Amino acid sequence: MRSFGRPDQFALAYRFDPFSETEPSASAYLASEGRLQVWAGGLNLCRLDGDPPAKFASHGSQALYDHLFPYVEWLVFRFRDLFQDRSFPLPLEAASAAEFSSKCREHLREAPDSEAEGIGEVLGDWFQTRCLAAGTDGGFPPEVFFRGLGSEIEISWDSYKVRPYQGHCGYKHLRGRFCVDKPSFHETLTTFIQAFLKELRGRHLALREDPMLLPAWERARRLPSLVELGI
Repeated sequence: MRSFGRPDQFALAYRFDPFSETEPSASAYLASEGRLQVWAGGLNLCRLDGDPPAKFASHGSQALYDHLFPYVEWLVFRFRDLFQDRSFPLPLEAASAAEFSSKCREHLREAPDSEAEGIGEVLGDWFQTRCLAAGTDGGFPPEVFFRGLGSEIEISWDSYKVRPYQGHCGYKHLRGRFCVDKPSFHETLTTFIQAFLKELRGRHLALREDPMLLPAWERARRLPSLVELGI
């Protein structure tokens, strides 16, 4: 695994599976199959609470196994949002972004039909701009949220209902919260994104002009600095 940052604070790690595609139609999506770890406060948030079923044994229990490009693409295009300090968009008391999301879902289930659509839009926007799982195209990642909070980034998670291998195992670390200073978060996220996309582009000649990968690559080369983020 290539690791970025400090696991006892905040870190990201990935490893690609072998890719032997020779066709000129190679895609960033297919070329990005591999493993991902997200660390916060010494906890690997992608660690499973058991071994996956036998036919998925090669995936292992220490990382999320998926096509990883959609997650990194999400990080690139939501990069600035992750640093913004914003109050919760609904008057619900919550100790973290993950807890707010959970309470918002409960509120939505109990809301009258006349209010449900508006609440659903608020929850959808919150999820799309704060939760790493918004980057999935059908996988089952841990629900990890990022929120600017003064001089820090709050990392919180609520993976209680997420079971990557339904009926077999879920995530070991179900709920929690940890804060890391914004400069450390920025450095880890920037170096991870740029290294990941650089390696991905090098996996096949066609990926240098891939219509999915190219916009993310160009944007990743110009990620805002701490000064541009007002930090």
